[in-house]
Amino acid sequence: MSDNDAIAERTQRRFSGLAGLLTLIGPGIVVAGSVIGSGEVINTPVQAANFGFALLWAVILSCFIKFFLQLEIGRYCLVYRRPTIEALSDCPGPRLRGVSWLPLAYMAAYTISLLPAVGIVGGLAGLMQAVAPIGGDALTGARIWAVLIVLATAMLLRSGIYGQLERLVALLVGGFCVSVFIALA
Repeated sequence: MSDNDAIAERTQRRFSGLAGLLTLIGPGIVVAGSVIGSGEVINTPVQAANFGFALLWAVILSCFIKFFLQLEIGRYCLVYRRPTIEALSDCPGPRLRGVSWLPLAYMAAYTISLLPAVGIVGGLAGLMQAVAPIGGDALTGARIWAVLIVLATAMLLRSGIYGQLERLVALLVGGFCVSVFIALA
């Protein structure tokens, strides 16, 4: 038996049954929580107020397409035992130094998508300054809060308490889903 077969057998035993399958949901729920960004939280209610249910079809269609796209990319990666970026590099089209255009475009878009995090930290820092002011003036206090928030986030991620963060994100995503259904009703 090869090393890969032994790993596959151990993995299959570990994730068998309902409890084992539920443990696989963990990373997925964190990903689901991470795609609900400030744009969705702020822009969706504004657009709903402007257009009502006229654009609900677009939200449903995009969720449907996104689900199947992620599912098929995940299957491809599992079957061929390749990371996502490597799998995307198999796509046809122009190449730069042997790498397909798609992973390069994905990495550029992902880098740009991280820019709103600055706004999120700034907004949270402003909120914290309003709730618990520190520093001489509001701007200095907000900057101090922003540094504290970034440091606290770095320590949280470095500490490795993934399980607690996973439960928190699962609660937040669940609450978001329930609130959407309540609002829809």
